[in-house]
Amino acid sequence: MNIEKYIERKIKGLNVLRYSNPLYLPGSIIDTKEFDRRVGHAKDLIKNTPTDFWEVHPQPGSILLEENISGSHKIGAGGNFLGIFNFKSNIKAEYELDYEIDQVVSSEFKTANQILLEIELDKLKKSDRTSWQALKGRTIITTSYFAKSFTLMFKRSGKVSAQVEVEKDINVNAEVKAEWLSEGEIRISGNELVPFGVLGFKIR
Repeated sequence: MNIEKYIERKIKGLNVLRYSNPLYLPGSIIDTKEFDRRVGHAKDLIKNTPTDFWEVHPQPGSILLEENISGSHKIGAGGNFLGIFNFKSNIKAEYELDYEIDQVVSSEFKTANQILLEIELDKLKKSDRTSWQALKGRTIITTSYFAKSFTLMFKRSGKVSAQVEVEKDINVNAEVKAEWLSEGEIRISGNELVPFGVLGFKIR
């Protein structure tokens, strides 16, 4: 099962990020035509908002897609897994990842929402056409999703890969806590920093 497509079906409208870091939070502006590159934050152009307008907070509970999400996913050179692992471009053979995701959580605005943002954007369009043109066609994130805790087993040709082999082939996002449980098996826990996907709306 392709984990990204599976989650996209469960969370309607979700954009699974091709690259991620802790800055991909609500209010950030991304260019979906340029591999979801983050180009700034809406607060840099939308001024005179309340002090807490841009504050972000985690949802109080987890998003239960199932009791847990488990399956296998094949991935090769240059691929990534939920924004946490990036596979180097020079690896010679695909990995098969056996995964089990325990918890998916989200982060949203504390005060702002899409309607309020659209009102502010309309004001900007009338008062500062140049700034609005810089935003037009890009996407403002309204909700970020995180795989808070999950386990991965790395395999090739049905055999568990050695830790030393895997470590040569992947880059682990420095912002997350990763623990090797055994050969080929790694555990990510407490990840509420690096989102794997976002919801947002395009500025038109």
